[in-house]
Amino acid sequence: MRGDLSPAARATPDHLNSEADGGLVLTLTSGKGGVGKTTTTANLGTALAMAGQRVIVVDADIGLRNLDIVMGLESRVVYNLVDVIEGRCSLHESLVRDKRANELY
Repeated sequence: MRGDLSPAARATPDHLNSEADGGLVLTLTSGKGGVGKTTTTANLGTALAMAGQRVIVVDADIGLRNLDIVMGLESRVVYNLVDVIEGRCSLHESLVRDKRANELY
């Protein structure tokens, strides 16, 4: 992700700042390509991590994933979602920590 986040993307809802028992799962989906799912995911994940939340973003577009590219992590990816699903690595092994936001993977 390059550039500053918009003020709206930096805002964190109050209910996300409280202690949670297990975590929160947000899913962004659309049947149409090019509508901003990846950009929204990168911005939302970064904003939440910068607000102190631990965040894991997952690009489930197995054939055309590009979240790693949008976030500038493509050279650090060793394993992807298919590797996790097929048992070649654990979820933990597949995580890549973002160097700009310590709580973002």
